[in-house]
Amino acid sequence: MPSFKLMEVTQNIKYDSNSTTTSFTNVIQHIFVLMVAEGDPGSLVKVAHVLLLAASWGMQCWVTFVAGFVMIRGVPRHMFGLVQSKLFPFYGHIVLGFSFLNLAIYAAYHPRELLSSTESVQIGLFFVSLILSALNARWFFPASTNVMFKMQAVEREHGLGAEIGLSANVEGYKRSCGRRTPNTKPCANPSCVTTVSPLSAKACEK
Repeated sequence: MPSFKLMEVTQNIKYDSNSTTTSFTNVIQHIFVLMVAEGDPGSLVKVAHVLLLAASWGMQCWVTFVAGFVMIRGVPRHMFGLVQSKLFPFYGHIVLGFSFLNLAIYAAYHPRELLSSTESVQIGLFFVSLILSALNARWFFPASTNVMFKMQAVEREHGLGAEIGLSANVEGYKRSCGRRTPNTKPCANPSCVTTVSPLSAKACEK
């Protein structure tokens, strides 16, 4: 039984009376070795890991390839931005939590001392996923949301932002850009430079 083997391992560890940290480290290392020596993790752990991976990938695919494209074609652009600004903080932190749990479960059953080359690559990918999720949730999403609200404020001054779809009201964006200087691509009107959006940028270049 695993419990008896764990007791046997902990009893056979040589404790050093002059160093308490050494004994604790030895116990942790032996427990990790025992976890791998006992075989694969239990069915519950496997199911939990698969569910976390599926939920994380499913959420990212839905938000990236379905929800955004459907909303931008069905609601006004400023409403679309407002909805995204409310959803993305939750989305980013949920994905961050999933990434942390995926890495923690995998690392718990794959000690560093016993990793193969394939397992090292896999745990490295889990770690990269965690770092990128943290950057998205804590830095990129808030920064892009602030830029979007500044863009919307400028667009409202010109009566823009209520159209549906990226290709709507191109003439309105052209009028808001003003005239372009002969030797430079950016528009002479400062409001056009401030309005950071793909649609307004395309209108300025024409």
